[in-house]
Amino acid sequence: MKKSLIYLLLLSISIILLSCSYNSRETIQSQKPQTTAKVSLSAVDEIKTLTIYSVDTSNMRLIPLTIKKEEEKTSLNEIVDMILENIDIEGIKVTDAHFENNCVIISFSSKGKPIKKCSEKIENLILEAFSNSILENIINCESIIFRMDDKAYKSKNQSFKYKEIYSEK
Repeated sequence: MKKSLIYLLLLSISIILLSCSYNSRETIQSQKPQTTAKVSLSAVDEIKTLTIYSVDTSNMRLIPLTIKKEEEKTSLNEIVDMILENIDIEGIKVTDAHFENNCVIISFSSKGKPIKKCSEKIENLILEAFSNSILENIINCESIIFRMDDKAYKSKNQSFKYKEIYSEK
């Protein structure tokens, strides 16, 4: 009697395991892969981006931001606007941005940052953010000059001559 009870128990367990195994195979087989859309690499390659630098004020360092490029060509003024939108420091005032012989000249207002109310470290980070963003994204730009109200750049932390190049490629 004991043997028949053990045999019956083993048979029941076997049937249960086999039915579970059969169901899982059926489920796996019925879940055929969905048709996948083919993406051409040329479509991916057409997406252009710009690198605009911002300032991480908590760690006091520059951080690169990747921004989708809306149009094929991006002007200097659009780059300056993108920098101002993404730099996360209020009070920066740019009065002029223009080209002169493959050199970009950025003039800041004497009434705003980085000229006034700015530590030396933040001032340097702001200037670096502008310089790096412009040099990386404007093809014809070979160098950067910073000015204050279209005069020589002068803040409490540093000063540059009227035609002094801040950075170059």
